[in-house]
Amino acid sequence: MDKHPIMGNQQTTADRMIQFVKKVNPSFNPLIAQSFHQISPKYGVRGDLAFCQSIHETNWFRYGGDVQPAQNNFAGIGATGGVRGASFPTVAAGVTAQIQHLYAYATNQPLPPGEALIDPRFDLVNRGSAPYWEDLSGKWAVPGYDRKKYSSLDQAQQAGATYGQQIIQLYERMVEQTAPAPSPTQQDPSYPANTPLWKKEAVDWMYDLGLLSHPMWKQKIEEPLPLWAEAVVLKRFTERK
Repeated sequence: MDKHPIMGNQQTTADRMIQFVKKVNPSFNPLIAQSFHQISPKYGVRGDLAFCQSIHETNWFRYGGDVQPAQNNFAGIGATGGVRGASFPTVAAGVTAQIQHLYAYATNQPLPPGEALIDPRFDLVNRGSAPYWEDLSGKWAVPGYDRKKYSSLDQAQQAGATYGQQIIQLYERMVEQTAPAPSPTQQDPSYPANTPLWKKEAVDWMYDLGLLSHPMWKQKIEEPLPLWAEAVVLKRFTERK
């Protein structure tokens, strides 16, 4: 199983992060995405992936669980079973606390010079115990999978349904759905020459249902979908039911 590091340079823009969430939650506060994009490079944490963690934790920043929007707690820090968890005075403080908590799991290093500790649970973390997003199951999220569906963490991993895997899947959806349109000289959304009509009709049906969105899949009609793309198609199909 490929793993995705918590540390690293973010690969997308704040505007694309905002665009992704606003499709689901039009009232989303763009300052949150901008804060992730600005604060995470100070720690070397993937802010775009941390943002997707918050999407997962807050139900697209619509909440509905223990944590309330005014807490600026975008990752459920300290929130368990009816306990509301930590509160932070500003959006930037809440984002910083989340980034610091990820930093604690991913590294053994001290905070970067000049950075004040905001995360109230930083010292409770087994430092460096989860350098990859997939390692957070059973640590950040306990147990990190749905016990009603899976009998073990290993079984959930095989199904791609653990806490960290779900965050990565959200990120891949964001990348796909907010990809900039190719320039007119590069854009060719048509099928390759000599593609049989029955194949075109079948794939067009998937576009009509919203199961596929990017025109590149027409050009790759003879190629197998990667696993993450299959998962996206299946998820979109089940959400239509």
